[in-house]
Amino acid sequence: MTTLSASDQELLLQTFLTEAGEHLGTLEEGLVVLEDRPGDSETINELFRVSHSLKGDAKMVGFPHIAELAHVMEDLLERLRDGSIVVTPELVTLLLQAVDALRAMVRAAAQRDQALPAGLDALREALRTAAAATATPASAPAPAEHAAAHTGESEARTLRVEIGKLDRLLRRDLPLPPGSRRSIDMRDPNDVIRISHR
Repeated sequence: MTTLSASDQELLLQTFLTEAGEHLGTLEEGLVVLEDRPGDSETINELFRVSHSLKGDAKMVGFPHIAELAHVMEDLLERLRDGSIVVTPELVTLLLQAVDALRAMVRAAAQRDQALPAGLDALREALRTAAAATATPASAPAPAEHAAAHTGESEARTLRVEIGKLDRLLRRDLPLPPGSRRSIDMRDPNDVIRISHR
């Protein structure tokens, strides 16, 4: 096993810090986008990939706590990716809190500080709980039969009357049932009158 020199270790650390900062910026920006567009699968895929990269980089340079939190985020984003759970404002807020915690740990790593942010254990547990949840099923659409019946109720009912009978009817000036009206449909091939009830 090759042992890195002090200068190589420093270079590796600085490379990690630079890339971690970029990853965290991408995560934060992506989560803001996701808050406005919860169904944006491209953004979810990007967030997943970045979390995975951050996890691997942190593990390689020896920051297990950063790697673990990034891994828990990755698991949650995987559930969003496969549709097991859906994006909610609460979920985005939780992920943003994770990004803040990761940024604090990266900042501490830059200062050679091993201190961990307060509430880290509770945050990891909240992420695991969210990942273990199930998606709320969408409300079932109204049956087509019900919609058709409702539409049919509003349609006018018509009575077809032959012209001869109509002539006698009009001459006698018979009253029509309440709510009815007379109208002639000249397009009717049988030259009939329609008395519509509404």
